[in-house]
Amino acid sequence: MIVVSASDEAFVPHFATMLHSAWFHNPNAEFFLLDCGIELKTREVLESFADKLSISLTIIPIDLAGIVDLPKTDHWSAAAYARLLSPSYLPADAEKALYIDADCVIVSDLSELWAIELGSCLVAGVRDVAGRKAEIRKGNSDLPDYINTGVMLLSLTGWRDENLSTKALNYARENALLHVEQSALNTVASDRIQLISEEWNFSLSQEFPRTSQRVAPCIVHFTGPRKPWLYKDVAFSSIYNCHRNATPYKTACPTRRYRSR
Repeated sequence: MIVVSASDEAFVPHFATMLHSAWFHNPNAEFFLLDCGIELKTREVLESFADKLSISLTIIPIDLAGIVDLPKTDHWSAAAYARLLSPSYLPADAEKALYIDADCVIVSDLSELWAIELGSCLVAGVRDVAGRKAEIRKGNSDLPDYINTGVMLLSLTGWRDENLSTKALNYARENALLHVEQSALNTVASDRIQLISEEWNFSLSQEFPRTSQRVAPCIVHFTGPRKPWLYKDVAFSSIYNCHRNATPYKTACPTRRYRSR
């Protein structure tokens, strides 16, 4: 199993948390981190942490020159685009990979997700209804199936053969998009997307389904403003804190409570 993520300097504590949670449930996985501007000292801390636990971690500095012209904000860094570059940086003989955002925690074995057959599809992910509606309101309607790109099973072979990374980045440059890299990928992959069930990307910014439809999450994704490192009453924050405090980036529980409108 190959698991890849991306991080800049600011997000390393959250990547380390995700890494520990993924390794805890999947100790034989190979982990790759796309380095989007991590300082040397921080990288050494991560590598020492992984070595201590016998985690197979490879940190790969990426060339940011190809994405420097893409839109960025304080909440939307180059690391958001790095996931689209994964096939270029992972081992050439790797046929597929599991991409997981750094603001996730894993709470189960991922073997069932890894075993999904993609067939002719290029990517598998969980439907993002709110994201699609927001993009359509902005005027981008060419989105038959729309997935959240925070957790994806990637056909590396398919991406490379069809030059999907370049197509997605070019689309992001040429079109006004709300969720830039996510909507670009959804558009260029279009009918080559496979939908998987929501437990593989249980997003806290989505509305919770009715009781009869609830699932036990396998991957919790702290999307939107509900961040367990900011607020103490975020769902699943105790799991995040458990893994965070097993890393070199131990932290006290926040004292603020989250209050939505």
